[in-house]
Amino acid sequence: KWMASRADGTRKHTGTDIIANENGDIFSCTNAEVMYTGFSEGTGYFVWTRDEFGYEFIYCHMVKLTDVVQAGDSVEAGQLIGNVGNTGNSDTNHLHLTVITPANDYLNPFGTLEAALNRSAE
Repeated sequence: KWMASRADGTRKHTGTDIIANENGDIFSCTNAEVMYTGFSEGTGYFVWTRDEFGYEFIYCHMVKLTDVVQAGDSVEAGQLIGNVGNTGNSDTNHLHLTVITPANDYLNPFGTLEAALNRSAE
């Protein structure tokens, strides 16, 4: 749940979780530059991108360190960047998507994702 308390109140849930099958494809939301790929205890394997407007997108809990993109690569919206997993602080296979604005504020992407799904279903 967006901004729900985590780790005994020491942090907030700053993303949207999308439940998916293990190894499901993860595609870039935008044209962007890959800033980082890596692993942390919280995010598991991740890809971090920044678009031309300064928005940052962090794709977390990937099944493994991606081998399709690396830091410095340019990606296009819809391009494969990794695969769904359950790594890091996670209890099921899913994509955790975090969006950070140029002002360094967290943005809840749920409404945008929901609208995109509704448009694609029409």
